[in-house]
Amino acid sequence: MIRPADPDHRPPADVVAFPLRSSDGALAHVSPSSIRDYLQCSLRFYFKRVLGLPEPGSVSLHLGKAVHAGIQA
Repeated sequence: MIRPADPDHRPPADVVAFPLRSSDGALAHVSPSSIRDYLQCSLRFYFKRVLGLPEPGSVSLHLGKAVHAGIQA
């Protein structure tokens, strides 16, 4: 739900944005990518979308970082 802006009301400096929830507690909007994540692996969805944990980098990324660090040294 989008509320009209009130020019006299200024939000506090540290505003944290959370997904909008309906009156029954469900999310008001679910993206297609989050549905895909849930259908592929519900535990992965939980870690990524609910807990907000970052995904680990690929093996190629770690190898590339190690090679570049070795060349720089």
